[in-house]
Amino acid sequence: MIAFCTIGCGGLTSASLPAVDAGQDAPHVVEVCPDRGAHVKFATIHETRSTNSPELFVDAFCDGSTRRTLGTPGFNDAGSVSAQSFPPHSPEVQAVLDDVNAVGDIGKLSAAPCAKSISFGTVTTIAVGAVTSVDLQCIANPTPAAKSLAHDCCVLAPTTNSSQCL
Repeated sequence: MIAFCTIGCGGLTSASLPAVDAGQDAPHVVEVCPDRGAHVKFATIHETRSTNSPELFVDAFCDGSTRRTLGTPGFNDAGSVSAQSFPPHSPEVQAVLDDVNAVGDIGKLSAAPCAKSISFGTVTTIAVGAVTSVDLQCIANPTPAAKSLAHDCCVLAPTTNSSQCL
């Protein structure tokens, strides 16, 4: 018997995971947050800065809360984006968690070319464990789950560019 953890795993060890028969075709997929009440980070959403908006980092936790921090400001940043956070059990954070579970391996999302404004263009990614997605604004042939993930990440990391999110 072999134990697998394919996404996130929130600090789980192979000893704490259900075993999978080595003869099976696919490993057992572990939910990113087996304990949705725990204040354990499951993902970080990163929005790069633009001329008009600051860089954003959003740490999302299994208990449905976030911590949003601002990075490097944009050159003409109007201060319209704040370091707001969501409290525990926020439906917006639970939606991202559900999306991550539905997408599965975010590293398998592929990028598509997309035009962006010189002043407003940003890149939005989500990192789950050691895996970082492609730009969520430019997913090639997105599944409904990938579209939902892109949209819900923009809810947690809004900038002046949020209208370009899927």
